[in-house]
Order: sequence, then C-alpha cells, then structure tokens
Amino acid sequence: MTSMETKIYLAVRVAAVTYLFYRLWIFLFCRKIYGLWDKLYHLARMARIRWWRYKKRSNAENEKRAGRKVMRDKGTSVKTRRQAGSWIPGKDSRPETGSESGSRSLPAQGDSEVIGKSKFVYLEDPDISRNIPDRSEPLPPSDFMGEEEDISPDEVEDNLMPDKPGRKMLSEAEMEDLMAPVSAEPDPDFSTALTFEQLGNVAEVLLSAPGDEPKDIWAAETLYRLKDTDLYNFFACEVGTQEDVERLLGECLDERGQPLPARKRTQKENGAGTIDWSEYM
Repeated sequence: MTSMETKIYLAVRVAAVTYLFYRLWIFLFCRKIYGLWDKLYHLARMARIRWWRYKKRSNAENEKRAGRKVMRDKGTSVKTRRQAGSWIPGKDSRPETGSESGSRSLPAQGDSEVIGKSKFVYLEDPDISRNIPDRSEPLPPSDFMGEEEDISPDEVEDNLMPDKPGRKMLSEAEMEDLMAPVSAEPDPDFSTALTFEQLGNVAEVLLSAPGDEPKDIWAAETLYRLKDTDLYNFFACEVGTQEDVERLLGECLDERGQPLPARKRTQKENGAGTIDWSEYM
C-alpha cells in the first residue's frame, strides 16, 4: 500500500470511529434513556442494601462462631488443667464471653452507617443575623456632659465689630447697601439667547408688508442683536433682502439700538419720502 492509500484508510477508520462514538453518545444521553438510568440506579441501590444486610448477618454469625470457639477452647483448657492438677477452683473459672474474645472481629461503627439517612443543616434567619451585632466592641468613654440649657439673647455678645481706635462703624443704610443683591450686567460681547417666537416674528415681518408697529420694533431689536452672525446673514439673504433689513433697522432703531419715539420715527419716514427742492434751486 502506498502512503496515499494508508492515509485514506486511516481517515476512513477515524471517521467510522467518530461516527460510532457520536451515535453512542446520543444513545446514552438522549431523553428516552433517562428512565433506563433511573432503573439502573434503583437496582444498584437495592443491590447495595442487600449486600449491606448480608455483610451484617455474616458479621453477626462470625461473632457467634468465634464465641463458641472460645468457650470450647476454654472448656478444653480447664479439663486439661484438672487432669494435670494445676486447676484452682474460683480462678479462671469464668469463661470469656464472645464479646471480649471477638471484639477484634467487630466492624467499626463508622462502617455500618444507615443508608439514606438525612443530615440536618441549621440555617440562621437572615433577619435575626442582621440585628445581632458582629464583632461588637464597647464604646470608648466620652467627656460629653449633656446638652446645655437655653441661653437668652442678652447673654450673647452680638457686637461683631468691637470699638477700636481708628475704626468706623457702619450705619444701617450702608449695611443695607452692602447686603443688597448686585444686578449682574450682561456681557456686551455675547448676545443673549433668542426664542422661536422672536425668530418667527422677524421672518413674518420681512415676508409681509410693514404695518404692525410693535412687531416691527420687536423684529428690529432682534435683528440688531443678531448682527455679525449667521442668522443675520440668513435673514438678510434668504428670508428678505439686505435693503429690507437695513430699512427696518433705520426706521425703528437709532444708532445705539434703542427704539425711536413714534414722533421721530414718523418724521424720519416722512422725511425720507419728501423732496428737498432747495437742492435744485
């Protein structure tokens, strides 16, 4: 046989053995054979019990047989002594019992245990074990003398600033000014947050014709706060035009971003529409 044929032969043998072991595994550990394992277990247990009973009976018979043999040997020795004249009545007249002579053949107590006996394990209640302190130690002595009695306000010194030369006491008005909350001014470099209502109002004013004065002023203030931002460019390029935005800011706000009075705004609007004839004279 060549090497190739040997390899094929070995491969076939390994595959066959693997398949046989696989089928044997399925047969031994399938659910249908669980009942067979139970029966075999019960049969083995019954055989063990019968073997234990048989050993117990045989040990008892061996003890009795050993006791009879000792009694027989004892009687023979007494008869021999009587014949020899060396036997003294009252001495060695008590024969040895089978328990004394056959004690060596008795099985140990641990060898004959009861089959199937139950062992009880006491588990402590977890609720009780939590309440019982573990490794508790006595507390160290304390110097606490108890709580003090109530002290009246007259006994307490409330002068936080004692009189010293060169020190000036503050008046009540100055104390109130010091304790008053300080109003934090917003940083001009950062614009405050805007709401969707403000942004929607700007889009509505730019898309519709001007007419609602409060909305126009509100939209102008919002656009003034959005200067030099992407939203400002979005409103000036996508929603409206740059001219509309500048016109809205010029009609409603001054150079500092404050709303113009109605009279000045009206004059400004009217002045923008009139013609100065003096320029042409």
